[in-house]
Amino acid sequence: MLVTFRVKDKTTRLHSEPAEISALELASLMRRLHAGHADIETESHEFSATPLNFEVNANSLSLASFAACFDWRAEVIAIVEEAQFLGRTLRVHCPGGPSPITIMVSEHIALARDIPLPSELSAKVVRALGQGDGSEGEIPLDALRPCLAITIPLRPFELPRSRPSSKACRSLHTPIAANSFQQWNGRRERALR
Repeated sequence: MLVTFRVKDKTTRLHSEPAEISALELASLMRRLHAGHADIETESHEFSATPLNFEVNANSLSLASFAACFDWRAEVIAIVEEAQFLGRTLRVHCPGGPSPITIMVSEHIALARDIPLPSELSAKVVRALGQGDGSEGEIPLDALRPCLAITIPLRPFELPRSRPSSKACRSLHTPIAANSFQQWNGRRERALR
């Protein structure tokens, strides 16, 4: 199972409020996002072609492109502008049924890439940072800064050292690649004459 490390900003106060968007506005947004080859992060139960719950980097399109999708509505432009300024993702959310579709500034930082790691390796990372047993949870950035500032023993990440056999050592010094390149280069030169 993969564990994803993601940077979230829960302390910055947002000035914009979530806004409702229509299905036609969502369709216009999806058409522009697909045309611009934007990376759309859908929830696990969604289809990537027509999702109702997804996040997208606010900087994947220009502010004018976003504004055109939403018929130049000021409240939606304010949301997109704030997300672009803070380097965050935009979250489109629809709980289902007759509920309205909303767009809001997400708490995920778009400029910091997600880091997926196998569960065993992620547990080692969390333990090496001194943040517990490696179970699910959050590490606040204020608590992470001092952990990264000190020298951390890297023992959990060291691979067991084994001595290569003498046959493996000899194969490292065999000039096979050099001979193959010389033969290829000779054939190429003869073909060019």
